[in-house]
Amino acid sequence: MAQQNINQYAYQKSRLNLEYDSMDMSLTSDERDYSEEVVFSPFLIAQTYGKKLPINIDIDNFLTTQPLNLTYKNYNQNNIFVSQNYYNPNNEVLNCLTADTVCDIGLTGIDNGLVNKMTGETLNFTEGIFEDSVKFDRLHYDRRFKMIQVTGYTGMYERFSGVTGQTLYEVISKNDPIVGRYHELYGGFYQGFYKLFGYDYEILPERVTKGWTIEMVLKPRLENEYQPNSGETTLNMLYPQNKNMFFYLGTRAENKFYHYADGSPKCFTGYTRTTTPLANCVQTCACCDRNITNSRCVYLYPPRSKDNQHDPHLNYGCNTCNGDKEKKLTCGCGCGELPCDTCGWECQTHNCPIIIEPTPTPTPVPTSTPSCENTTPVCTPSCTTCQTCTDCVDCGTSGFTSIENTCEKDPLFDLMSNNIAFKLCGDPKNPSIGVKVLRFTGGCETTETCTSGQTYLTGYTIDEYCSPPIYPRCQKENPSWLDLEHWFQVDVTWSRYTDFDYCDLKYFGGLSDITTITSLDSLANNTVNLIQPPLTHINEFGETIEIVNLNQKWLEEKKYRLGRLKIYVNGKPIYTLENFEEVIPRALNTDKEKQLGVPFNISWGGGTQGLHENLTFSSCSGLTSGYTQDPESFPTSTLSGTTFSGLTTNILLEKEFGGTFEGAISQFRMYVEPLSGDEIKHNFNVLKDKFNMFNPDCPDCGDDFCEVDDFTFEIVTTTTTQLPTPTPSVTPTVTPTNTPTPTPSTPMFMMDLSIDVTIMSGSVIANIVVTNNTPVIRDTTISFVKNLIFEDDRVVPIDVVITIPEGQTSATKQIIIDEDYDKLTEDTNIEVPVIDVRGIDNRQVVITENRQIHYVVPVKPGRVTPTPTSTPTSTPTSTPTSTPTSTPTSTPTSTPVPTPTNTPTNTPIVVLPTVYYGKYSRQNFDVSDLNLLSIVETNNIVNNYLMYVAVNGYCYMLIPNTMQQPTIFRNSNEGCSGFIIPFVKVDEVTIIDSYGQNIIYYVYRSFVSTNANVDVWVCD
Repeated sequence: MAQQNINQYAYQKSRLNLEYDSMDMSLTSDERDYSEEVVFSPFLIAQTYGKKLPINIDIDNFLTTQPLNLTYKNYNQNNIFVSQNYYNPNNEVLNCLTADTVCDIGLTGIDNGLVNKMTGETLNFTEGIFEDSVKFDRLHYDRRFKMIQVTGYTGMYERFSGVTGQTLYEVISKNDPIVGRYHELYGGFYQGFYKLFGYDYEILPERVTKGWTIEMVLKPRLENEYQPNSGETTLNMLYPQNKNMFFYLGTRAENKFYHYADGSPKCFTGYTRTTTPLANCVQTCACCDRNITNSRCVYLYPPRSKDNQHDPHLNYGCNTCNGDKEKKLTCGCGCGELPCDTCGWECQTHNCPIIIEPTPTPTPVPTSTPSCENTTPVCTPSCTTCQTCTDCVDCGTSGFTSIENTCEKDPLFDLMSNNIAFKLCGDPKNPSIGVKVLRFTGGCETTETCTSGQTYLTGYTIDEYCSPPIYPRCQKENPSWLDLEHWFQVDVTWSRYTDFDYCDLKYFGGLSDITTITSLDSLANNTVNLIQPPLTHINEFGETIEIVNLNQKWLEEKKYRLGRLKIYVNGKPIYTLENFEEVIPRALNTDKEKQLGVPFNISWGGGTQGLHENLTFSSCSGLTSGYTQDPESFPTSTLSGTTFSGLTTNILLEKEFGGTFEGAISQFRMYVEPLSGDEIKHNFNVLKDKFNMFNPDCPDCGDDFCEVDDFTFEIVTTTTTQLPTPTPSVTPTVTPTNTPTPTPSTPMFMMDLSIDVTIMSGSVIANIVVTNNTPVIRDTTISFVKNLIFEDDRVVPIDVVITIPEGQTSATKQIIIDEDYDKLTEDTNIEVPVIDVRGIDNRQVVITENRQIHYVVPVKPGRVTPTPTSTPTSTPTSTPTSTPTSTPTSTPTSTPVPTPTNTPTNTPIVVLPTVYYGKYSRQNFDVSDLNLLSIVETNNIVNNYLMYVAVNGYCYMLIPNTMQQPTIFRNSNEGCSGFIIPFVKVDEVTIIDSYGQNIIYYVYRSFVSTNANVDVWVCD
């Protein structure tokens, strides 16, 4: 006998467990062993759940972007994406979070087009939510991830000679009746940051516990509509190996302030730097402004140590001046290395012609200027002049001091293991999916040169991988199918081998291995300052700085960063990389003020331009214009063909990741966990019909196929004769349309259409019903022109486009024309319709159609009817005199009475109240788009079923306010059961009914949009 009921205990799976012959087989419930969201939801996985899907961007959704008309070579500052979701794992009360600003955003923001000036720009940020008025403002960043279209401003200033042409970053907006809005990229792409290093702004997790997923809908372009002119170029033309890069994560550029402003680069002494005038003068905006408390006052380019000498054993704090003069200098540690005593952390002073004081400050104490004789010379505000100070030469007197690193930096250390990109490889007709990373390698070697006995050797590798082509079947069966452009969905997941708790993420192979938070006084060997007033009186530890730099421990803990990277196309896995090292984006090894918006970046539609569009100051006075480019911010390959040939740099990002996608983009999602295969397949099933994507589960390469040399297959071509039956009932013009169709080898699709137009008064109201005799196999769009002809011979053509959804037999539409119905004539006609069946060649569609026009109220006779006046010309005196006098008196008086008896053709339109429903792409309903909705006539919509077809949009329902209103909506077609579908009452609108009466409607809208079929039961 079985030991338990199937529903009493849930094992992970059903199994046989026969211990004795007398025992039965015990089955267990699998109720909880499947994803209910995958099985039941008509929406994308976590479509509105930001904790799992924090980045959700859909160009066809006005929650993501504004309805802008983007044209070639016309950059639009308002072209900005904002995620529909946001990450809030702790359910914080967002309206309690404050906002802050940074004023140094121009220093780096000018390099990718965020701003167009290096000074005078302010970035506003909060981890809460800004009001909607600044949602699409490029200088307001909140918890919703934001992306801008990149550009460059070097064309306005002095461009480096090695860059011979203007680089284009163009984006074109397009609109498709089925797909909706999308963007075509011609050198352009989108970029945004999710963390400001050193500031209270971080809207994505630094590292995820299990893994991540990116998902995009893309369409490679096979033929360009636009081409660069002479003197113009693109990143793909400069770096063709990076063509069709569509995603990038990591730092978008190197630290462009890595070298001294003056002097010459190492091993290239013949060049005096163009930045020489900027030495010890250009500084951050916190200098000389006491209102700024969240940033430090530092020089942009590293200052030099006094006489290029620095003893790391001496105190260089701000209570001394240039360190102790009794230096004991030491030597370097190897060939080609900097001497150990040329640079380090030292106190620096900043000159301030004008000091901006906080407004509420009563008496600014720091402005006091005691004489040099009264105080000991220090690098703090103590004297107005140093003429009588024996040691305080060149020390500033403004009171703005800072401890800064006087060493140059190597930008290579900021790049390694700080980026990952995905691209298309090979032929864009049948591409592969590629992966590219720049890895940190290195190790310690024992030597006898250095005192420590070890030296650290650093290196890097660039790893690239490519999957197999994404359409192998069609390449084999029908290569001509590949000559057409196709949308596809690409998913890339990375799942770690070892899951970590949140607290472990920083330490097991995480950023804490390479990050230190250090007291600035400690760096300057002024530790005594930490144990004396004023710090001991206020219980503080002094000013600190966060330093990030790769080290040996990072390599040793690589095992904690290993996982599996998997690539899916159209819901099917096509490529797997084992032991793939996690990329953890990190900050640059420089002051936070000099890297605003540079690390922690995500690009969609491209990689990164790096410092290709870099700009810097040309003098200490011209801070708002007159910018120039720094040759040392370009890759060595760019310098090689110029007078700078021989100068080498470690600027790599532009060369290795400077590329853009050539094609169309529509949707982008980033999950903070690895989606399972069934979740990815679910998303594909939701989207595949909207984008007409190739379905690996039901492959259709568009043609019959036999394998080469396989005698067991044979294609039989059947001669198809056009059906003669419809010919007599159709105007002869239809016959030529069908006759030229050759005997096709592909299936013919028969359609028997009826187009019925009922014209009513109240202006001119046309109710159009298009019906097919059987359900259509694909979404079928019928386009035709209805010519309204009036008695003054005016012809008003009305373009009608109406779509019968897949699986349906009919569609309706109402058009209201502001014309005088009394002047309408019977000559009104319908031209031959054009039929477009989605995904089917029109030559494969055989159509018979019948067109009818009904008038609710009789209209004037047309010009065609009176033409028999040529016959009665022999009796002009008798016929006209009797007929006109009697006929008008009898006919008009009697005809209107029986005429209304013909109104049964209009009965379905006016007898019952009308409820409008259907999919609509916008968040707010516009009554002028009422014709996009379907109708149902009923006295009560409650306890009724409505089916929303598989097109993209919100589910809308418009119900007269006089009708009983629903209280809840459920996913069901048989009663008020199933999952609740969130609907909200968003508006009240007034609609004119067929009698010309104003009816107030309540507008209900689903909370989220969807591409899927949705069964809705309207509950009371």
